[in-house]
Amino acid sequence: MSTLTIYPTTVETLLADSEGFIFQVIGSHGDIYIVGYDYVDGWFCPCPDHIYRRRECKHIRACKNELDLNHICVSDDLFCEVTA
Repeated sequence: MSTLTIYPTTVETLLADSEGFIFQVIGSHGDIYIVGYDYVDGWFCPCPDHIYRRRECKHIRACKNELDLNHICVSDDLFCEVTA
């Protein structure tokens, strides 16, 4: 009987600049995804869910959560950093 190892999804910000963000996301099965956000094209993730279904995947949601935890909000036409 084989067992499936489930990893917690972890997000690390690799780059944050005036053009957007690049994240490294370790998915729930240990796969590594480089997820990006830029102010021209929006969010991108190379996972099949995002590419083929053209919807927001769990890796993008994890990145958005990471930004929320750091009080940074982004949208396709807005950038704001909220400081407490």
